[in-house]
Amino acid sequence: MAQPAATAQKKIAFLEAVRGVAAVIVVLQHILAAQVPMFETWSREYLDLGRVGVVAFFVVSGYVIPLSLERQSARVFVLRRVFRLFPLYWVSLGAFLLLAGLAPQTGAVDPTPVVLIANVLMIQGLTPLLTIVPTAWTLGIELLFYVQELTAAMARRLAAAVYLGYVWLGIFVVAELVCRIQQVDLPTTLPLLLYTAAIGQALYLRDKHGRRAWQALVASGLILVPIFTFVGGKHDPEWPPFNYSLSFLVGLLLFAVFYIFTRGQLHPILVWLGAVSYALYLIHPLVYRLVALTGVNPVVCIAGSVVLSLGAAWVLHRTIELPFIAIGRRVSGRHLTTSSA
Repeated sequence: MAQPAATAQKKIAFLEAVRGVAAVIVVLQHILAAQVPMFETWSREYLDLGRVGVVAFFVVSGYVIPLSLERQSARVFVLRRVFRLFPLYWVSLGAFLLLAGLAPQTGAVDPTPVVLIANVLMIQGLTPLLTIVPTAWTLGIELLFYVQELTAAMARRLAAAVYLGYVWLGIFVVAELVCRIQQVDLPTTLPLLLYTAAIGQALYLRDKHGRRAWQALVASGLILVPIFTFVGGKHDPEWPPFNYSLSFLVGLLLFAVFYIFTRGQLHPILVWLGAVSYALYLIHPLVYRLVALTGVNPVVCIAGSVVLSLGAAWVLHRTIELPFIAIGRRVSGRHLTTSSA
């Protein structure tokens, strides 16, 4: 049986908490790893908080996107996603390009035309090309999930698209086997994250329609992902098998904790962090690089980078993200009474 509307609304609200916490732990991973060698070694060997946050983000997307597509036409969905994602991303991209020109010692990328075009289109994460905004490699995979779900919705098979999670999990397994046999390192993270998004969709179907697809889908991943991560061997030293598997599982656990235990109103801090999470995710690497240029001691650098990243995210959210979300609503010609996904 589908859950009551009030319960479903609580489930929608809790997503803000997941987004906010996920963004903060991504920030902490990047800044601590850059400033504390012992933490960098530990996080590479055991648990990468950045990967934990990314996994949680994709479960959230898997929940939100089918919810949006059930309420919106294809035209409305596309317009609102474009105005939500691209303006803020382009501002961040421009800031990183400016940094590359003014302070190349920060390691900012000075791109070739092909790299620049791919980054402007937000598809660099689907290619071997460099990403100019360091965290934006996930956005192309996110766009691919949008295309998948939009296509399914237009074919009136949105709910059935959840079973594509098995396809992506199967691709992950095959890719890991190839890694083992051929002694190469393939981009297994792409199918893994698309499978992860399918978990979010399965949970949405559980809450909205009482479907049980989530049970077998989650169980399959909990078993197969760790096994085949170790089978593949992960030849990239940045992602040893234990780290890769544990970070994935903890990312699911982070989502599950909020999904199961969130009740009633969220704490205002969590709501605020959720609101600025996209801006925080994009801009914190630039803020950190600027703070690091000052040469302050690690404690000041870490604290200053976190505080200034939160401040910059709030400014970008207020001056760029929210106005363009409003423009997207006006252009799409529809005004939903619920908060946008």
